[in-house]
Amino acid sequence: MVKLADLPVTMEATGVYHEQAAQTLYDAGVTVSIANPAQVKSLENTLATRTKTDGADSFLIARFGLMCKPWCMGSTCTRS
Repeated sequence: MVKLADLPVTMEATGVYHEQAAQTLYDAGVTVSIANPAQVKSLENTLATRTKTDGADSFLIARFGLMCKPWCMGSTCTRS
């Protein structure tokens, strides 16, 4: 069984709207990374992605998190 703490989460910074979700996940032991929306948009342009749905956006943000290693909350973060 996969533990919640084993699943890293990347989310876009959305003013104050992402903060509660990020803090709750972090408090639960999840590695939380916050991505700059402009950088995610830049990746979208680079990949020539045209589909604009929640599912496609989620996939793009997850891909950004894996490829770019955005800012991460807490001392559990590692940089490669």
